[in-house]
Amino acid sequence: MDITEIAAKFFQAKEKLSQVSLKLTNSQSPKDWQDYLTTRNEYALAKQELALAKCEEYVINYDIGCVPNLSNSKEFVLQSQQSLFLSFRAISLTPSFSKEYDDLGIVTIEFQQYLANKSLLFNQHTLENHPLYAKGLDECLGIGEVINSLWLSQLREQDFILELKDLKQLKHYVFMLKTSIFECIAPKINISFSLADYPTIINDICKKHFSL
Repeated sequence: MDITEIAAKFFQAKEKLSQVSLKLTNSQSPKDWQDYLTTRNEYALAKQELALAKCEEYVINYDIGCVPNLSNSKEFVLQSQQSLFLSFRAISLTPSFSKEYDDLGIVTIEFQQYLANKSLLFNQHTLENHPLYAKGLDECLGIGEVINSLWLSQLREQDFILELKDLKQLKHYVFMLKTSIFECIAPKINISFSLADYPTIINDICKKHFSL
């Protein structure tokens, strides 16, 4: 499929979503709601395909088996020159039979050989002004990877990553938390889950990875 066909598919999906959204405003039907969800997913995929075909940066969902609990993420970051850890309260990707999302405790992301990181506090207004918002961040389920990252390209041009042997391993990760967006560039992440409390988790990380 060439870019003309991909663009046509995108505009068709966009128009279909507009029609289904308009229908939903005057309907309480479960079928219409399901049609809306399906059409919204089709539009998100079409938008992603078009961006990638044009080699533009775009946020795609990155599955680690959970997502941040946006009502109570309580994230924290531990960082040194060599180590970087992000921890937050996590819930399951999909609801259980009781239609509730499972509380998975605290997940800790270790960014190995991290290159750079940044975070941004936001409200709805500032979120919509984020440079990635219209490039897939608005569709992100909570954790994403930025394809064709401009930030990563800028760091490459500034010779920040000459020591890494394989530049293709680097990824630009983005995390949607309760009131902040955390971004990090690293070649690899390790993921661990814990039902312990924060003081215990922080103490364990410090003992293993930081000199106290």
